[in-house]
Parts: sequence; structure tokens; C-alpha cells
Amino acid sequence: MGWADNLQIASFRGVTFDVTATNEQISRDHAQYEYPHVDGADVKDLGRKPRTFRLTAFLWGNTYEYRLQRLMAVLDEPGDGELIHPVYGSVPSVIVTRYDIQHDAEAPDSCTVELNFLENRTGFRLFSTALPEMFGSALFDELDQLTDELGDFFAAITAPLNTVNSLIKRGKTIESALINTLLTFKSDVRFSAEQWVGLASAPDTFIQELGNVLEVHTANVASAVPSLALSAPVTTLGIAPRAPDVATPSTVISSWNEIVSDMDSLVDLPESFINGDVTPSVPLPSGSSLSDVQDVKAAYSISAVAELASAACAILSDEAQTTLLTPDDIERLVHDVRTRIQSAITFLRSRYEPARALITETTAPVGIMWLTLVDRLETIGLAVQGLGLLVLSRRPPLTRKRVQTDSCLRLLAHDWYTDHNRAAELLRLNPQVRDPNLITAGMVLNAYAK
Repeated sequence: MGWADNLQIASFRGVTFDVTATNEQISRDHAQYEYPHVDGADVKDLGRKPRTFRLTAFLWGNTYEYRLQRLMAVLDEPGDGELIHPVYGSVPSVIVTRYDIQHDAEAPDSCTVELNFLENRTGFRLFSTALPEMFGSALFDELDQLTDELGDFFAAITAPLNTVNSLIKRGKTIESALINTLLTFKSDVRFSAEQWVGLASAPDTFIQELGNVLEVHTANVASAVPSLALSAPVTTLGIAPRAPDVATPSTVISSWNEIVSDMDSLVDLPESFINGDVTPSVPLPSGSSLSDVQDVKAAYSISAVAELASAACAILSDEAQTTLLTPDDIERLVHDVRTRIQSAITFLRSRYEPARALITETTAPVGIMWLTLVDRLETIGLAVQGLGLLVLSRRPPLTRKRVQTDSCLRLLAHDWYTDHNRAAELLRLNPQVRDPNLITAGMVLNAYAK
């Protein structure tokens, strides 16, 4: 993504103008200390100087004189004003230092205006508006930290199980549940018997590896969605077919529903082993009960949330993909993630809140560590919501328009936007339309305002 995709309409104090070129001068101030008979100097950085923005505006047409008068009027006003830069967006406070107007005999009814602005505020950063892919990168970092914290937490929970005699059965049940979980995903990844036992005996390593397993599983389930697929599938001839750049909205939502269903099944998997709803490949110890696997369920609920948030982030950070999704589709992704986050927080609170009262009576930090997980989950939930809102905010407002005469979507796109190619967009926004060539008068359709 670059400025060709995100170009904004330039303006100063609300007066718009077209820009043909920009030039920014950015320099830093410094102090230079020199000494007699000593080569070189000590240089101290004193900070960045105010930025200079130079824009070349071009006014043309029968009304160019009127537009020039309006632009000159706001340029002559004293004090600072807001500049909307075509590449950087809003620069809240600048002052006009100079402007030059040039008319050319070979270009009648037009003029070129060279504008010079000086930044008038400290601490302002260019590109202050976050882009989805930048937002998504920060969210992925949060998910990595969540996985690390979950590994430490799960290790702290299971540490006493092999040292306290009364908890040995629970420890064996948990170990069997972890091995059976990996065996459940054997169609996605392969482990040797030694690896199963090794991962089950190292809870923090197991959590890290489970995250990798879930990522591979999601990529296999959603192989038709480029932003989720790890790699293009290979045919029997060994030739990788060219994968499409984007998937259809129905494919994305169908794949998403399957991922959500699988993650919900993962959370219930430990109890399913106990209840017999899922037959474990490795038998559980006799007398195993639901209470023995509640800690595993808590860990799985967080791992499932991390994978769902990662998948949603990958989809929402893909501009080509989100362009095809409807606002309802985007809301669906965000809602599903936040709902599972709330469920995980509720389960953690009901499971480990009593341990806070015993924090002074035990050396295990479980009574405090779960609070860190809750804080991280809340941060991720807010970040996913913010990413969804950011994607939606980059679109024109969604409105509802009434069809005046019998028509088709391609003709409506031409009438409403003077671009018949946006018929596909209207079809995405109106899934209730069965036949795009049969649009009758009186129908109310969803459409972007511009």
C-alpha cells in the first residue's frame, strides 16, 4: 500500500486544491564544539527543526479565478491553520511562510501556485493515522506475549501435580489429555511418540507448540483464503497452482465459521475426553473427573482465543480482502473474537479468583498470574475492535437508497457512481438480491454514499 492508494484531497483552512508535486524539508539542529589543535568536533543533537512543506497546486478551468481568490484569502489570513497534506493527511498547525503564483501564456485559464508551509507544533508525527496492516502488526505482538504468559501460567499451575501425592492422578489425567489433544490434530501435523510425551511433560513448551499446531490447522481449513493459507497447495504433479489474490466473501465467512467451530471444540475437548463424547487415543487414568481437566480447559480457551484473534487480524489487515467484505462480515469477525475473549475471562475469573485469597499462604503465584492474562485478553479484545473500526472507517458511509425505476445493478452503479464496474460492490452489500439483472422499482438497497 502506498500514497497512490491513500491519496487525500489537499486543503488549507478548508479550501481544497489539486496538487501536482510535494517537497518536504526535514533537518535537525545541532551544537558543534571545536577545540584548538584538536581534530574534529563534539556535536550535540538539539532535536528536529520544524518541517517545511512545499506543495505545487494547480488551478484550472472557467472558475479558476474564483478558486484562486478563495485560496489567496485563506493564505493571507494571519496565524496558523490546518493543512491536509495529500500524502501525510492532517497536519494540525502550520503557518504560511510564502506562496508564488505563476501564469503561463501556453496554459490559459489556469495557474500554478507554489505553497510554503512551516510546521507550528512540537511532537507531531507524520502518518499519525494508523493503517490496518500497522495496527495488525501491533496486535500480533500482543498475541505473542499472550502465548508466552500463558505458557508460564500453565507451567505454574501444573508444577505441584508431580510433587503432591494427592494430585498425582490429576497430573496423569492432564498429561493424557495433552497427548490426546495432539493426536486429535494428527491430520495437520505429525509427532513421534517421544515428542508427545516430551511436550506433555513440559507445559510451557506444549503451549507454544499448540499455538503452532493451531496455526497449521487454520491454514489447512482456510486454504482458500490467501491471508490465512500458509502456502499454495501442490498438485500431484508437483506444480503449485496460482492462488487467487482474494477469496469471495462467502468463502471467507464459511472458512471462518469452521475455524470458530474447531476452536470451540478445542476448548471443550478435555471434558469431551472425560465424558466419552470423544474417544481418547491414549486411555485416561481410571477415576478421572471433570475437575481434573479444568486447568487444561482454561489454557485451551486462551489458546483458542489467540488463534481466532490471529486469524481475524490476518483477514482484516488484508486490504484487498476486506474491500470485498461487507460491514456485517467485518462485524461478525470482531464479534466472534470478543465473545470468546469474554468467555475466557469469565472462566479464568471463576476458576482462579479464590486463589487470590490464598496468595500469602502458598508459594505458587497462580492467584496473581491469571490477572495478567485477563489484562492481556482485554487489550487484545480492544485491539481487534479497533482494527475492525479502522477498516470500516476507511470506507464511505453506508446508506440505503430506493430504486426509482426497474433496472439492474450494473445500470444502478452507473447512475449512482458513474462507474458500472461497482455493480459487484452493490451485489456484495445486498446479499438478499437473487438476480442482479432484475431490480424492480421500490426496492431499497445498501450502497456507499460515494
